[in-house]
Amino acid sequence: RNWKTSFQYARQLLARAQATGSRTFIRDGYDLYWRIYDGMGEIGSAYKYHLKYIDIHDSIAKDVQLRNIAVGLMKTWQIQQESKIELLKKEKKIQAQKSQLILYSLIAIVFIALILFWIIIRKRKSAIIRSNHLEDIVKLQTLESEKIITAFEHKATELEMQALRAQ
Repeated sequence: RNWKTSFQYARQLLARAQATGSRTFIRDGYDLYWRIYDGMGEIGSAYKYHLKYIDIHDSIAKDVQLRNIAVGLMKTWQIQQESKIELLKKEKKIQAQKSQLILYSLIAIVFIALILFWIIIRKRKSAIIRSNHLEDIVKLQTLESEKIITAFEHKATELEMQALRAQ
């Protein structure tokens, strides 16, 4: 209840608070002024500092609410960014899987094409071999026919010779 000493300490607190710009300490200084003046019975001064106290108290509360809103918005933004990053990772993974699928499909197509090419080449070789074989058979038959014809001609010539000898 020593109002004069309390007032001196409150004045020092308020001076340091204003020098540092600490609004919470300025608010506390106004609160002390208001209580000291109220205790001393000076209602006008108490009311004046009470209004200042309420004003700065509301200002601090508003700043706290704005800060909380800003923090909430930052958290929401961060969650959105993380979601976007996650989505991009998933899209990249899907794109990689598509690329692998395309690569495997191309490898399969090339493999099938090689197998078909090999089969076609074997069939052509087989056809060529059959063709050559048939040509050889035809040549053999031609040679045999010529041999038979030659043998018949030779026989015919011998028969003519025998007929001429018999005459």
